[in-house]
Amino acid sequence: MTDEIAIDAYEKSDREECIRLHAYTFPGTSDEAIYKRRFESEGRLDPIIICAKHRGKVVSFSSRIPYVFTYMKKS
Repeated sequence: MTDEIAIDAYEKSDREECIRLHAYTFPGTSDEAIYKRRFESEGRLDPIIICAKHRGKVVSFSSRIPYVFTYMKKS
């Protein structure tokens, strides 16, 4: 059963593989700096990242970045 895809929550140990995958998928438009800005910026809420792993290597990931906003309610 080691050939199955495992779906797991992102861990810090997945960082380098996620950066590699993102750069491979979006060549010339993604690198560590962009990854850091999107997913590790100070002042932002932590993103929700789910990784698909095959034999322990990240083969896909999906992220949701929470945004905080305020609005004025009409009275």
